[in-house]
Amino acid sequence: MLTPTQNPGFRFRLKTLLVAVGIFSIVLGLASSVTHWQLRNSRERAAMVAVGRFGGTSSMESALRWDATGERPSWFYCQILNRVAKIDLSQDAWPLVERRKQGQSSPQVSDDDLPILQAFADLKILDLSGTAITDGGLKHLMTLRSLDELELDGTQISDVGVRRLNDALPSCRIRR
Repeated sequence: MLTPTQNPGFRFRLKTLLVAVGIFSIVLGLASSVTHWQLRNSRERAAMVAVGRFGGTSSMESALRWDATGERPSWFYCQILNRVAKIDLSQDAWPLVERRKQGQSSPQVSDDDLPILQAFADLKILDLSGTAITDGGLKHLMTLRSLDELELDGTQISDVGVRRLNDALPSCRIRR
């Protein structure tokens, strides 16, 4: 017979409950991280397609590291941690030059096209030489905090615009 202090339902110790909550939290955190990683990669891949439409090229960080050091990055790095590190939208980009040789045209990159760059969170090098960007597109470039190099030769960006970029991206080397 049950006494009033006994409960016929489940009995959990506090320690067991804390372990269960901890395991659940870890699983939930991992699921959230994987979802975030997949979303980020899908945005980056879609933006790479857009860069290709303009005749531009993109280079992955692993390729740049391999070129610089001569050492091949690990499989894990190439498959999981790899990000786009360089975008070339200049008028001298190889696909654009090839299209011109074949008599094909490509759209000119303008201020309205710069928001696609937001998908590249780890972008280090950006070449916009010879494009039609102006001071109006600077707001999109100022958010690229990871930039180390920015090439603006032949653009319509003013000296005032370059100074604003230098203030917003102090660690970025801007060439004009």
